[in-house]
Amino acid sequence: MIFINHIKDIFIFIQTRIKFPCEKFVLNARARSFGTRHQIASKLASAASFLRPCPPGYPRQWVIRDGLYENKNIFYQTKLSSRRCNMYFINKLLFPFLAFSFLLTACSLPKPKPDIYGIESGTPIVALVLGEGIARSYAHVGVIKALEEEKIPIHLVIGSGMGGLMGALYANKKSANDLEWHAMNFKKDMYLNFKIKNFLSQRLVHSKLENLPVRLLLTTTDLKTGKPYLIDKGPLISAVEASLVIPGVFEPIHFENKLLVSGEISQGLPVDIAKQRGADLVIAVDLMQGIESYTFRRNQDITIQSYKITSAALTQKQLESAHKIIRPDVSKIDFFDFSRKREAMLAGYDAAKQMIPELKEILQLQEED
Repeated sequence: MIFINHIKDIFIFIQTRIKFPCEKFVLNARARSFGTRHQIASKLASAASFLRPCPPGYPRQWVIRDGLYENKNIFYQTKLSSRRCNMYFINKLLFPFLAFSFLLTACSLPKPKPDIYGIESGTPIVALVLGEGIARSYAHVGVIKALEEEKIPIHLVIGSGMGGLMGALYANKKSANDLEWHAMNFKKDMYLNFKIKNFLSQRLVHSKLENLPVRLLLTTTDLKTGKPYLIDKGPLISAVEASLVIPGVFEPIHFENKLLVSGEISQGLPVDIAKQRGADLVIAVDLMQGIESYTFRRNQDITIQSYKITSAALTQKQLESAHKIIRPDVSKIDFFDFSRKREAMLAGYDAAKQMIPELKEILQLQEED
């Protein structure tokens, strides 16, 4: 209270020594016949009084030049008294606002980070970002198995492309073994014929994203605007389908009045989403290396290669803000060679194992004997 009184004394001191004239206010406007001359003049008078507030009773005269006709210039000029306004603005508006602001600043306390991940306050939030790779995406399975074995926590999973499918299978029960079992039963023909709904409906125990035991976000692209569209709630299967759609190969998915395809074409590996959601440690899994060795066998391969080139370029930019990047050695595995999914999984497992000491150091976890 003493502090507030001092502030008020300062304003009283200023008020007794400074006089602010209410200057002339000139407003030019081009108007159409949207109302009577009186209505438009009243609106302009209100605007002028807001910009230059003065005590009631000061004379204010409006002079209207020209008439109110279509496409005619109308000039309004306010003539205010030459008498000075005695700090009316400071007394009525500025002082109460500043006093209230100082009071809030003095009494406010820092707010704790919202508990949206079900963890104790002060615990670092770990986000795992899984990108596209099609058949290479089985490396995501190996990465998650290694992290789970070493007790590296995963609070948030963000998936794009096939990484969205693997993320959903893991978040379904928060189990790497469950992920491996279901992923290995996903066949190439299911992918090429886009039988995603049939596959997931038999394996998922949750129907909505918000009910999963691990927070899962899926990135897509709004096909009409070209802008990224993040799905964080709603039907899980439809969200996974949308994240898998390669434009020109699969039909877009209708989701909440939008036409959606994979997020790879608008943002690549979505590292930025992890940071926006409060992640303290962002682990990104990059599977886009070696795309230049692709072999063209049919016309559709050109579309797929264009998709990968776009994704790789956007991913390169995104990886600059990742804290740790895991790059499994899958450069020699073709994107559609599902016969080597076990090899891809082991590559992901080995790459993640090599990263474990650094991750534990960051998270201050003790190494097990």
